[in-house]
Amino acid sequence: MKSFFMKCIFSLLVLFFVCLVPAEAQQIKDASSRTIGQIDSNGDVRDAYSRRIGAIENSGAIRDANSRRIGTLDSDGTIRDANSRRIGSVDNNGVVRDDSSRRLGEIDRNGVVRDGSSRQLGTAKNVDRQRAAVFFFFWDKLNKK
Repeated sequence: MKSFFMKCIFSLLVLFFVCLVPAEAQQIKDASSRTIGQIDSNGDVRDAYSRRIGAIENSGAIRDANSRRIGTLDSDGTIRDANSRRIGSVDNNGVVRDDSSRRLGEIDRNGVVRDGSSRQLGTAKNVDRQRAAVFFFFWDKLNKK
């Protein structure tokens, strides 16, 4: 009985710390290792000055700073604009393509982001490749007014 009680207490403590200790933001850096953005654990996208510039929700909805839906990130890596038109994709290997299937760049397993000419654009360590692809390759296109 004592062992069961101890396991319950331990489980409650683990649950308490997992729920209350905030996860660190996922840093996005340029080729000079300067932070140019971050994606918070709740999906908020922030610029280099920590200003909220939008969100990439778990549902896949991509929103601008005013919470207006500007696109969608499908579970298969397809990126769509606000009118549900395919504007690009990122595959399981981190290769990013535009709507014409032209290679725009890649995000390797170490989080290094390269353009189509293999020049390093920056890093997205501990950031989901699909979310990093939206930030590096499609954010400006989705936010055009």
